[in-house]
Amino acid sequence: MENLFEKAAEFSRQGKYEDLVSLISKMEAMGCLHPELLILKSRCVQTTKLPISAGLEEVEKTLKEAVSMDKTYFPAFVELGYFKLNVLDNAAEAIPLFDKAIEIINSIAAEAILGKANCISELKTKEEAILFIESAKNNIIESKKMKEFLNDLHIYSSD
Repeated sequence: MENLFEKAAEFSRQGKYEDLVSLISKMEAMGCLHPELLILKSRCVQTTKLPISAGLEEVEKTLKEAVSMDKTYFPAFVELGYFKLNVLDNAAEAIPLFDKAIEIINSIAAEAILGKANCISELKTKEEAILFIESAKNNIIESKKMKEFLNDLHIYSSD
């Protein structure tokens, strides 16, 4: 099955969208579908020559299936959110999807941060663990992508 996922990613990188959709259909029949493949499928459908409305309906249906398949797979929520925002021009429907993605990411990040803090507490001191947690809380704002976005909004200055 791993090989099929690799092949799907390769088809996507090479722009072989018809081959990718065919492979995903085979994987669907085998019962080994994953939300990531549905995201790839949605991207392929957007590049096909289907009438725009039919293509958009298929993309939305595919992304909703990815979201419902795994309620913890945050990339599906992000992808559907951007589809709603940028393609369907519906920011109101996109917000709850981005909220869910953020909720999932925060939960995952909290687990990793607390795990590392426990290690620091065990290997060093509780005070250093607390300092790590405090610094980790601010790391998201320091990401390059976030700085660029905030700069675009003229909210953040990098001095």
